[in-house]
Amino acid sequence: MSSFRVYIIAFILIFISNAAWSEEFKIITFQGVVETSTYQKIWNVISQGQLLESGSWLRTGPKASATILLPNRTQTKVSRNAEFQLNFAAKEKETQVKLKIGKIWSKTNKKPAKISVKAPNAVASIRGTEWVVEVLEDSSSSLAVLEGEIGLKGDDGVTKKIDNGQIANVSS
Repeated sequence: MSSFRVYIIAFILIFISNAAWSEEFKIITFQGVVETSTYQKIWNVISQGQLLESGSWLRTGPKASATILLPNRTQTKVSRNAEFQLNFAAKEKETQVKLKIGKIWSKTNKKPAKISVKAPNAVASIRGTEWVVEVLEDSSSSLAVLEGEIGLKGDDGVTKKIDNGQIANVSS
């Protein structure tokens, strides 16, 4: 094979791998009232297929839910009465979710995915697994690891490993 063909193949592979990483979040499906905002002041109703930029806030109403595609191609389901901010750190290729209230479920794809979920009193570092995080009105939170493992760091600065099948609760 000529060196020119090798360069073309390498270019195509690099292009395809970079195309898989988007810096936007996509609304796949939703039901009920789901809104987005830049600064949590003016809220706009979303539409299916809508792209959200990093830094966007999303909230679901009392009879609403949504499924979002994260930049690393991970699908995340959002329950009713949730409010959170979506961020993507392009340099680290890490998705950051700031969960103010509500419940989110996600199962990462087979590739290692870097996701962190910040609750009012803890930060979960996720590196490829299936998990559920919930923040209640009193700011207490819980994390259930359905598959894999997650590092959970509380306000005390101590990181604890939460394994497959375990639930961690962090009080307000």
